[in-house]
Amino acid sequence: MEAKVLEWIQETQFFKDNSASIELRAQFPIGEYLKQLEATYSHPKYVCDFLLVFRDGARNAHHLVIEYDGFKEHFTNLTEVNHLNYRQYYRDEDVYREKVLEGYGYKFLRINRYNIGKNPIDSLNTRLTTLFENSNTATKPNF
Repeated sequence: MEAKVLEWIQETQFFKDNSASIELRAQFPIGEYLKQLEATYSHPKYVCDFLLVFRDGARNAHHLVIEYDGFKEHFTNLTEVNHLNYRQYYRDEDVYREKVLEGYGYKFLRINRYNIGKNPIDSLNTRLTTLFENSNTATKPNF
């Protein structure tokens, strides 16, 4: 799915309109990166599906972790999960990882079969635009 997600991201109007201000890295070793920046980092060496760095006009960098959550790999009690309750069935490790990275100032965007919609490009475009529409309020990593 990673190749599809990369294609979807790059096809969004948000990405096209801001491509000169965006850096997008696949399989980014964010845990190793954080360990280099902060010696006290003691969490696992997380790797995120994508790290999107958006630099606004004021040269502020806003960081977004984008994760595609495969059904079997990221959910528990698979027979009970549906589009109404999927947030309740994320694996504890995934929720913890998200909270750790948010604690370092990273925004998090989860994509899965329940929230991608019928048109993944439009769905991602809306979500990316919403996340960055007021980049002055976007968080910067806390190092």
